[in-house]
Amino acid sequence: MHPDEYEIIKAALQGEWQVVPLSMPGHAQNNGYQKNVAFQKVMVSGLKYSMYGGGGQGAAAAQTEQEIQFSRAQSCPNCIFIDGWGSYLETEISASNPNPTEVKMKNGLGYGLMWKREQAFLNAQQGGSTAAGQGNAVDRIKQLTEMKFQGLITEAEFEQKKAKILESV
Repeated sequence: MHPDEYEIIKAALQGEWQVVPLSMPGHAQNNGYQKNVAFQKVMVSGLKYSMYGGGGQGAAAAQTEQEIQFSRAQSCPNCIFIDGWGSYLETEISASNPNPTEVKMKNGLGYGLMWKREQAFLNAQQGGSTAAGQGNAVDRIKQLTEMKFQGLITEAEFEQKKAKILESV
């Protein structure tokens, strides 16, 4: 994988995404799969992504963290794999499409998913700078995400602080 391509894809995936289920192997569309997606949200920061929420009806909110590992396989030279589980991008992310608001992919189990930009994240990205020294909302949310990944703040603290940042946009 070319270093420029790697950097473009890495930058494009940063931030918060809503997970939208598209298909499940061996099942007809609209069979309840959409109600039982394992995770509803994804937060990408650096070379890690955290998936949370979901778990189906009545299930507790699940959370998992994965390392991003970009690669290509000889068996699928046009596929860009994003993790060690076999998840790969179906949406082209390139210099001509560096900031998609929707990214289609297949996870390692063959489930079709779409990561869709959170509207609040898009609003924050367009919001620009805040008071001097504070940086823009996107930078502040990325900083909070890093703090959460490092165990410096809890999930509840992260959500509370993120909501406060987004309210100010």
